[in-house]
Amino acid sequence: MNKKERIEIFDERMKEQEPASCPNSAWKLLSDVLASVESEYAPEAEEKMTILSLSNKDVKAYGQGGYAIPLIGYTIYLNPNGAIQIENAYKRGKPSVELPGADGIPFEKVDGWSYHNA
Repeated sequence: MNKKERIEIFDERMKEQEPASCPNSAWKLLSDVLASVESEYAPEAEEKMTILSLSNKDVKAYGQGGYAIPLIGYTIYLNPNGAIQIENAYKRGKPSVELPGADGIPFEKVDGWSYHNA
């Protein structure tokens, strides 16, 4: 199965998940769901997709206590309460996934934020 198809499965599975309570638990949720999809559907000879760790040099602060995780064609945004938004550049930057935090508060976009200015 190609990457685009696997990402679509990942997005659908993410929409079914219970909300996370903080950026670390959100990252673990994202990583675990992606690892499951990759384990089931990625060709054996192909390198498996992963999500950069929150300590990776390319991961940027997103507002007060949040993170922006860059991927090829996507950016994952995490709010401090664990809310998640996955922005899909192939869909003109529209979110492919949006989950509230465990506290029920929906994802909040940081106005004026830019990866290149972070």
